[in-house]
Amino acid sequence: MYESAKDLLVEKGFYISSGIPEMTHKVDFIEHQNFLAGFFGDKRPLVAPEVTNLYANFQRNALGIATIRAFCQSATSKEVYKHFVRGEEIGRKHCEVLASHLKEHNLQVPLSWDTHVIESSANVFSDKLMMFAIVTLTNFSMTFYGLGLATSSKKDLGIMYNRFLAEIQLYSEDGGNILIENAWLESPPKV
Repeated sequence: MYESAKDLLVEKGFYISSGIPEMTHKVDFIEHQNFLAGFFGDKRPLVAPEVTNLYANFQRNALGIATIRAFCQSATSKEVYKHFVRGEEIGRKHCEVLASHLKEHNLQVPLSWDTHVIESSANVFSDKLMMFAIVTLTNFSMTFYGLGLATSSKKDLGIMYNRFLAEIQLYSEDGGNILIENAWLESPPKV
């Protein structure tokens, strides 16, 4: 079913590939330390793990933006609403930066998902559940940014991921504080 859906998306022009090249049987070896560069001088092309992480982190942020946009419509607390708006702004900024790295190397940027969010004022989920979901997803994104950092040997990508991590760690902490202030956060089991 997945393959059929993907084939249909390709046929209609809606499927954007991550741009990862086909695997070859030829092995190349790194000959110069400038392979690790990324600021000045010749910039090397992205390698497959870097492309994979740029692409996947863009998609995760795009999905996060759509989720937050949907949650904004039914948030009843102004504090929760403001937190969601801030998260959407952070996600958009991160998508712009990730997209710029892909475009710089003539790779296609994935499509955003927020255009599929329909207008609704129905309170489908509680503020508590939505906040818990966003804090949890934000914490997961730190894992994926850490993976991007660990698999990118270009200094400019490393700095980008470190900046992203610092920004969303503060965002996650602020979300955790909202959960604590409203007595919505249960203590996990202790050793």
